[in-house]
Amino acid sequence: MLQKSELVAHPHRGGAALCALGPIGPEYHFHSFPQRRISPCMRLKIQIFVSVLCLVIIGEGGRFAVAQERRRTDAYLQGMFERLNAERFGGELHATELHWADLPSDRVGQTSAFSDGTFLIKIDRDYHFLDDAELQDTITHESCHVATWEVDSNPHGPAFQACMRK
Repeated sequence: MLQKSELVAHPHRGGAALCALGPIGPEYHFHSFPQRRISPCMRLKIQIFVSVLCLVIIGEGGRFAVAQERRRTDAYLQGMFERLNAERFGGELHATELHWADLPSDRVGQTSAFSDGTFLIKIDRDYHFLDDAELQDTITHESCHVATWEVDSNPHGPAFQACMRK
């Protein structure tokens, strides 16, 4: 048993622990605080609250998953493009199809032109778009390629940059 004179407050712990100077070095003895008893009624309320919170989280996760799957259709992409074409380009973009595709890991979108004047925009199905705004930004980027295809030989040149700022 340590003598009272051998117990000192540990300077780095603000006195929360006592340091006993033993033969090998300091030994720490932390004080445990008595736990407060929770009444059965309060315990039940906490359990109900936690259960309801878990159900809400599961429900929101399901809703998020359904929204994500809805966005993963070609028809959804095409609808976003049609709205963008009408609002931003006055409906003047060439005929363009949009599809989800497997693209190289360094690309989120890819635009291709065909000899008949039509375009194909592919959006990477593996890229995890956080929301519609991020997906819309990618479609806008690819739509600016459609709008500036014949204007500038540099795919990200001045005409493209002006289109993106528009």
